[in-house]
Amino acid sequence: MKITPLFLSTAGFAGLLLTVTWFLLRAAKKPLLWQRWNTWLAIALLFGFSYLVNGFTFRALVLIIGMIMLYEFCRLMDFYDSITAIVMLVVWQHFFEGFLGFSPASVDIAVLVVAALTALFVFRTKLWAGPVAFIGILLLGLVWPLLVLQPDKTLALLLTVACFDVAAFTGGTLLGKSGILSWKIFPKTSPNKTLAGLLTGIIAVALVLVIMAKFSVMSLVLVIVGALLGDYLESRVKRFAEVKDAGSWLPGFGGLLDRFDSLILVAPLAVIIF
Repeated sequence: MKITPLFLSTAGFAGLLLTVTWFLLRAAKKPLLWQRWNTWLAIALLFGFSYLVNGFTFRALVLIIGMIMLYEFCRLMDFYDSITAIVMLVVWQHFFEGFLGFSPASVDIAVLVVAALTALFVFRTKLWAGPVAFIGILLLGLVWPLLVLQPDKTLALLLTVACFDVAAFTGGTLLGKSGILSWKIFPKTSPNKTLAGLLTGIIAVALVLVIMAKFSVMSLVLVIVGALLGDYLESRVKRFAEVKDAGSWLPGFGGLLDRFDSLILVAPLAVIIF
């Protein structure tokens, strides 16, 4: 795949960030932080390597991640096996269209039909499950595939959202213990999200966009709002399902849905932001 200036700046900044955080964590005796650092290193290497190999490899990686996330979502919703299998097959077909050269942004009627049928099916037993099922499958089936459109912009978006998550976690942990900075953004759904974390996350995203020469007020707002709402929606689903994590694939994070939830809503905005 073509090595663009955006890819080089993304790779360089990601390498610098991982190096700096490694030095900062050397003296830390917190296994969770080291688990998360190792997971981020693996994610960076995996995406970077797939980009350098060819377009098909990158799209395959997006496909695999999307399918696992969809599986985690179906499991959280406690779908019946037959329904889950149908949804997985239809969305697989939707991803496969991207491999054949069709635009993954095209509206796949089959996905919408399956989502609607799934919503009606589970609506009989759980009042909240219908709309949640529809929205979840719609996002994972139609929005997530947009990440294959321009891989270099996808990587830049992944890095930007990752910096927001890391900065928000760090800021909330260090500064969000008392005073106004301890104010809870989503007190019932995500009690660990504080004003301190949000402010440090905003600063981090602004710095990343400035370094990449992509800063604008609109870009900043799109990343922050999209990342926050994506994480909020996934947290709501986990609350409904009464589980802490969507899976156990990634050390320090849980499932892939736990790690990439912030990207789900921001995915179609990559072209605008970068």
